[in-house]
Amino acid sequence: MNKRIFGIITAAVIIAGTVPAVSAAEVTYITNEAELRAVANNLSGSYALANDIVLTGDWEPIGADPSTPFTGTFDGGGYSISGLTIKENTFRYAGLFGATNGAVIENLSIDNCNINTDEVGTEYYIGAVTAYNTGGTIRNCTVTGDVNMTMRSSRFLWGIPLDMTDAYGGGIAGYNTGVIERCNVGANVSVHSDYYAAFAGGIAGYSTDEGRISECQLLGGVAAYSATGITHGGAGGITSHNYGTIENCCVKAYIATSGNYANSGGITSRNGGKISNCFYYGTVRSMIIWQMFPETSSGNMASENNGTIENSYYITETGSTGESTVSGEGEGAEKIPEGSAGDMAMYPSLDFGTIWLIAEDGKPGLRNVKHVEAVKVDVPVYEEPDAYFGIVVDAGDGKQTVITVMNDGKLRFTRSDNGTETELSAGDTPELPPGVYLIGQ
Repeated sequence: MNKRIFGIITAAVIIAGTVPAVSAAEVTYITNEAELRAVANNLSGSYALANDIVLTGDWEPIGADPSTPFTGTFDGGGYSISGLTIKENTFRYAGLFGATNGAVIENLSIDNCNINTDEVGTEYYIGAVTAYNTGGTIRNCTVTGDVNMTMRSSRFLWGIPLDMTDAYGGGIAGYNTGVIERCNVGANVSVHSDYYAAFAGGIAGYSTDEGRISECQLLGGVAAYSATGITHGGAGGITSHNYGTIENCCVKAYIATSGNYANSGGITSRNGGKISNCFYYGTVRSMIIWQMFPETSSGNMASENNGTIENSYYITETGSTGESTVSGEGEGAEKIPEGSAGDMAMYPSLDFGTIWLIAEDGKPGLRNVKHVEAVKVDVPVYEEPDAYFGIVVDAGDGKQTVITVMNDGKLRFTRSDNGTETELSAGDTPELPPGVYLIGQ
């Protein structure tokens, strides 16, 4: 049952002996899955979770697209929604919310999400909280799980895909023109596009000049793959492309791109806005697959910077393979020796009093985000002609499984145990297009 709670202001007026009129703001409290799904029936309402909710079936996004967005408020109250699963290819905007416009979504955890779409046709967007955030605010949210998209062309000519299909994916939002603050993502985000650009970001797939992302953290992996794209997509720890503001953000993740015009950056692939007071730790890799449009770049902060990067720090390495390679070595940021990672004096621009702290891993982290577990994923580059990327999954027991995406689209599994490698049976290995795939432990 929905509980409708009214805030009532009551005052006794002694002289007149009367009570003034009631001023009320209605909030609908959500206690179960059916009530959560019913939010789609009133997209301008005010809602709050009353307890944790476990979803039992495939999810249909609230607010189907930007023409019918969610415009209300949603307060998670510190509770969680777990089991968010979207596997259908019928949603252009896939997430808990499909599209939001001026909405406020806050204090929410989305745990063990599984957005794994395989789309055909025009542009698609995915994000665990919302696929498309227009002018709204998302704050104090956490996400764990997987946010993955494969975009395919529906029409081919002599084997060449004809559909111009950009794909946007982010841990919080696929596309952002609003505010995202104090969010923490412990998830894998990967985007594959058959023809045009793939935009993948740990927080937002793409953030416009109106977008602002602050005090957000990624502890996972990000990958973008453009099969024959002729436009620049890319992968970034916070967002693929940034034209707005990114401030006081922390990324501890592996970032990888492959394809043509493959670009990757610790904070963003391409920066046309402002990045300040940020920290990146991890490995950034870019790799060309076809030589038709041979350009690849990787950067510790951004692979290409046409904006401003200041007062930021990194502990990382970058690498690219292919011709016409360029690499941004932390422009506008300072490289910190890994042995000094836990010394606050090495980061004079970071506010360790109210925003930053030295986390349990001995490196800077954010104090005002809800804790999530880091996803243990490594994405090294393999240069064998029959393989594109290998994914190392560390079980934490000294044993590793190396998963290599082969040229024929199949996966090869190899178990490494204290230096001894054994190829595993892959009789039920799924058919996958060659590209970048991130697989958590």
